[in-house]
Amino acid sequence: MNITVINGTEKHGVTYRLKEMFLAEFKDKANITEYYLPKDCPSFCIGCLNCTLKGENICKDAEYIKKIDAMGGAVAAIEQGYMQGEMSAHAYEDQRDIETKRSIVVGVNKFVDNKQLAEQDVLTADLSVAERQIAKVEKMKDGRDQKAVDAALTALKQACAGEENLMPYLIDAVKTYATLGEICGVMKEIFGEYRQDGSMF
Repeated sequence: MNITVINGTEKHGVTYRLKEMFLAEFKDKANITEYYLPKDCPSFCIGCLNCTLKGENICKDAEYIKKIDAMGGAVAAIEQGYMQGEMSAHAYEDQRDIETKRSIVVGVNKFVDNKQLAEQDVLTADLSVAERQIAKVEKMKDGRDQKAVDAALTALKQACAGEENLMPYLIDAVKTYATLGEICGVMKEIFGEYRQDGSMF
């Protein structure tokens, strides 16, 4: 038997003592592995609530947040490629730690049921689903009032060019059975489309 215990704190309180009593029953009967947060996972929020009770500057991640704020906030950081770069770097580091077993993930690199993995079915997509869906959309288009669709999309486009709330226009377009692609196409004509500037790499 394998038992994995993840301790949410390093404090030795009531929960810790109950856990010790439980494990004592299996000391000679099971392979026991224990982890303590945040020691074994430094990036994990320890739930101390100091950010709420004493201010954000108390948070252990305060310096990290200040760095993003100095860039002009989250949106500016994304535009500068900072967020993407951080995610890319940490994704590599996390995967490396998993592969070297520096970071333990139960079911992935520890206590893996290889027999179950070998026997599991692999999902295979039925390509005919796309053909059926296309046929359904075409049938829907044939039965809708195209003049009403065109009018709704024109009104939406005009609203996009102004300062109005777009939601009523979106609802009107949907009621005429305008497709998501048609609606997005009209909005892209006014707002354009986001393009990654390549700063992620």
